[in-house]
Order: sequence, then C-alpha cells, then structure tokens
Amino acid sequence: MNSFSLETFVADVLDAAEADAAQHSKAAPKFSLYDGVIDVDENKISDMLAMLLDPVGTHAQGATFLNLFLRRLGAAPVRSAVVEREAVAAATGYRRIDILVESPNFVLAIETKRNSGEQPTQASDYLRHLEIRKTAYAFVYLTKGGTRAPSVSHEEQGELIHGSLNLMSYGDLAEWLEDCSLICAADYVRGFILDFQRFIKREIEIMDEQIAGPKLQAVISQNEDNLRAGAEIVSAWPSVMAVVGENFTEALAVSLVPKWQVERGDDLLNGEWGGLSIFRGPTWGDYRVRLETCMPNRSDWREVVVGIYDRLGRGLLTVQAVELMRSMGYDAKKRHPFWEAGHAIATRANFWDRPEILWKMKSSTVELAEGLAAQMDELGLAAEARGLLSSSG
Repeated sequence: MNSFSLETFVADVLDAAEADAAQHSKAAPKFSLYDGVIDVDENKISDMLAMLLDPVGTHAQGATFLNLFLRRLGAAPVRSAVVEREAVAAATGYRRIDILVESPNFVLAIETKRNSGEQPTQASDYLRHLEIRKTAYAFVYLTKGGTRAPSVSHEEQGELIHGSLNLMSYGDLAEWLEDCSLICAADYVRGFILDFQRFIKREIEIMDEQIAGPKLQAVISQNEDNLRAGAEIVSAWPSVMAVVGENFTEALAVSLVPKWQVERGDDLLNGEWGGLSIFRGPTWGDYRVRLETCMPNRSDWREVVVGIYDRLGRGLLTVQAVELMRSMGYDAKKRHPFWEAGHAIATRANFWDRPEILWKMKSSTVELAEGLAAQMDELGLAAEARGLLSSSG
C-alpha cells in the first residue's frame, strides 16, 4: 500500500479542479440574469409562470407547458385556456388570485409564495371561491418547501367537492421547468426556462455549481486518506480566511489611524458583519464611513462594500448623502437589503473569500490596505465637509 502524500493529493486536487473549471467555462452554470440584474419577487415569479402556462403566449409552444403542469396534478390535458394574472376572486369580495387558468371544463388557480407567509384565511377564501363556481379545479399553493396553507384545515380539505388543494414546492417547480426545457422546440425559450430554473434551484439552495465537479469528486473519494485530507482542508478553510482577513484589517486600520478613529467589528472574513468604520472626535454623529464584507442574497461568496453607513439603524440615507456618493461615482443603491442599518455603497466589489483575492491580501497587504484607506479617506473627508460626519465633541 502506497504511503499517503499530502503534496500529491493537493496536486491531484488542483488538476481535477482545473479540469472541472474548464468544463464550467463551456457550460457557464453560474451565469444568470437573476443575479443582481433582474430583481425577482413573488410577482415576477407569477408573471413568468403565467407567461409559460399561457397556450397563446409568445413562447409559441401552445398548451405544451400547461399540459405538463396539469399532468403533475393528475389533471387531463387541455387544448385551450385563458390565463389571467391577479384574477379577482368574487366570492371573497376583494382578494386576487395570483394566476388563474380557465379552460372550458377545468380551472387551475395558483398562489405563489416566496418569502412572505399566507395572509389571514387567504387560501381558504380562494378554495371557497372555486367551490362556489362548481367547475372542476385544482388549487396550487406554491412555496419553497411545499408547506401547507395554515388557513386550510385537514377537515376543510377533505370536504372539497369540485377540486383539490395541491401543495407544490420549488423543487417540484424546478422539475416541471426541466420537463418544459426538454420538450421545448425553441432554443431561445429553452434558454429562458433553464435560467428561470437556475433561479428556482438557487432559492432552495440546490444549485449544481455548489456541488464539486465530477473529476474533483473522484480524486477526493478515491480512498480513505484522500477523504480524510479533504475533510481536514475544509475544516481549516474558515480559520485560514480569518487569519488573512484579520492581518489585512489590522494593516488597514494602521493606514487610517493617523487621520481617523477606527472602530472594528467582527473578523473581516469570519464574522457575520466583518469590517470597520471611521469617524472623528468623541462622538460619531449619525453617519460614518464603513468598509464591510457581506453575503449578497443567495450567494456563496463575501463581497466587500465601502460607503456611508447610518449608525442609528434607520435604513435610510439623506438625499444629501446619496447625491454626494453619486457625484463621486458610487453606486447609491442598497447593496444588501437585509442589513437594515443602511446603505453600503460599493465602488470596487471583489469576492474577498476567493483564493486569488486572499492571496493579494496576504502577499500585497500594505499596498492593498493603503489603496482602500485612501478611498475611505476621500469619502470621509467629503462627507465631513458636508456635515454628514461629526468632527467635534
């Protein structure tokens, strides 16, 4: 039995990763218009679903997609149907069904949920409306995990006469989109469907690119020693990032201290809100300039942002602050909306936990720190001149 060599293992891993990367460059599995270009909410998801389900839609595939959807519900195929968004459910008085698909002998109703919960008695009201119509129907309650509609009891579900309540998950939706892509005759439409599917998969965190490539898997799973070494490397990775990030943050603080007071938060690459803020005097004022690493929505990397930060947690910048940053070339948008404390404005976004960036932080620490310090200093002085930062006690 050959003795285990960590150097050989690492070399094999790098070779396999390079081969997988070459394959990725052909397939571009991470490319998506939904990554920061198109803002997708529940309404957008419903819009895209309605477009694909419409037999007379511009996809030019007729009722093909609709019938694939109906087949998953155990319903008979249809030749024609009318699709309506935000259809009024008359029996409820005011509620609107996200998607209503009406054919001569069957009705499909879909309520789409992404991050919000069910409104009081919402699903129950829709079922009541559909039952009153006395037409065969299927009501689909679509959520990420296929969870039940809280307003519909098991007893009520068992009393349905004309139709059924169907719980559908995003995983089910991704499978339907896969079916649609396989049967779609139009390449352009197929591309849209696959991109939509990628977004849905990312929502439930099962994106293919989060899984190691086949060649890399083969090397790591080759024997027990390789598996053990792989596990040790994975275990060590967070602490490696933390050490590199901590050393770099220290260098950045040193570059800023001659002009500014510095407050540091969590470790740059190991804490939830790693970064530091600069201010003057014993009081901070309402705003400060901050560098921070954050996890963009649904992303698996850390992005660095630099901007003016509202320390009072109001989640709002004054018009003056926004105008200042825009005049200096900053993208005055909310970079990570889950951070209610305010807008972080990035001008030089990097993926700071990627090996190539980590190596720059380690090998060119002073140069990189001085560059970022100059950027923060420039923004800080401009903000201070406009009275946005406190300069006295």
